[in-house]
Amino acid sequence: MHDTSVRRRLIAWLMTPLLGLWLIGACLAYYFVIDFANRIHDRWLLDSAVSLAQEVHVQSGKASADLPAAFLRILEYDAVDRIYYRVIGSDGSIVAEQGRIPGPPPFGTLPVFYDGQMDGVPVRIAALRVEEAGGSAQVQVAETVVKRNTLASEILAVMLLPQLLLIGTAGALIWYGVGRGLGPLDRLRNDILQRSGKDLSPLEKSRVPAEVAPLVNALNELFGRLERAVANQNRFIADAAHQLRTPLAGLKTQAELAMREDDPVAMRAALERVRAAIDRSVHMVNQLLALARADHSHEHPLPTAPLELGRLAREATAEWVGNALDAQLDLGFETVEDAAFIKGNAELLREMLDNLIDNALRYTPAGGSITVRISRHAQGSLLEVEDNGPGINPAERERVLERFYRGEGTPGEGCGLGLAIVREIVNFHAAAITIGEGAHGRGTRVSIVFPATVPAAENPKQQAAPGTTPASAMMG
Repeated sequence: MHDTSVRRRLIAWLMTPLLGLWLIGACLAYYFVIDFANRIHDRWLLDSAVSLAQEVHVQSGKASADLPAAFLRILEYDAVDRIYYRVIGSDGSIVAEQGRIPGPPPFGTLPVFYDGQMDGVPVRIAALRVEEAGGSAQVQVAETVVKRNTLASEILAVMLLPQLLLIGTAGALIWYGVGRGLGPLDRLRNDILQRSGKDLSPLEKSRVPAEVAPLVNALNELFGRLERAVANQNRFIADAAHQLRTPLAGLKTQAELAMREDDPVAMRAALERVRAAIDRSVHMVNQLLALARADHSHEHPLPTAPLELGRLAREATAEWVGNALDAQLDLGFETVEDAAFIKGNAELLREMLDNLIDNALRYTPAGGSITVRISRHAQGSLLEVEDNGPGINPAERERVLERFYRGEGTPGEGCGLGLAIVREIVNFHAAAITIGEGAHGRGTRVSIVFPATVPAAENPKQQAAPGTTPASAMMG
């Protein structure tokens, strides 16, 4: 399991370099301390070898040594280490010896120091040459390394233990400092944990470090989206309860009246009213669900892709031709010769077109005409749905886009949601909607301008399928 503690990660990143530097320093210190201890004791060892060399004489190529007992006692005395010596003539004869000292590497007139072993014990050896007119001799003095190692250990302990203590103190201070530095995160966590599920207010940003501010901003944005989603859900529930209460009560009343009728003709008429009430209720439920989906698309955007607006509008118009004929209306479709592409969601756009055409069919009297039109616009593509019905009062053209608003004297039995759904879908596509007069100052024209997108040449899959009705064709 991976450690996700920020505190431990920070301490690890801070302490690891310190310990690494301490180890490097310990290695360097060991090298220099050993060299320092050898230098000091090598001088003492050389002094002993020089003193012994002064007692050596060479005559006629033969070496001799006059070593008084007092001198030997002084030479050999050491309370800690053992001292060995050896004098060898130029012919290889041993003049004096205390222990079998390993031979030195080749050397000249200068003294030489080297390491060796005697009876499995490490020793440090100094060798020098005695040169006289009668010949030469070699003097060796060896010493065990107990004092050297003890001196090196003491120096290393004096150097490294305080450093290790300082690193430990630094680690404790770093632990404390990191804890204090992460205090705002702990307070932020506690603030979130203490909140109720209904509290979606923004988090306080003034008390958090600059590094945490982006996280707080992201959380506040999330809380804002959740708050809007909850508000939309509550509004949808309230709207649905309010709007469905009356038609359901009416439906119940109509059903009770139908049950009381004994005359088949009267009963049939009552059942027709029940059916009409059910149709209205179904229509309202469908509109409420469409509105909820349009609201949901803002918080959880649906996928979009380049679409041929003319083809989409032509197909939608074709499906409403039967309804138009039943209502004795002329439903037509017009488009420019060039394909108009927009980036959008096909299902939402189809829902928008269905609502626009349905509204026009509902409020245009028999014998009227409705035209769905696609054309070019300076900012992109223009979709228009125009009818020659009674029109909308200019003072109410903005309000009809609100939910459940129906102007006074509006014919039909709508629920005031069609244009509200259209506005939500228009906003989702970053388009602009305006409501004006139809041709010759009569009726209503709903105009929607979509932003421009890639041309048709870049979208071969979106080209019109074979057999599609040619541009500028009228259906009615």
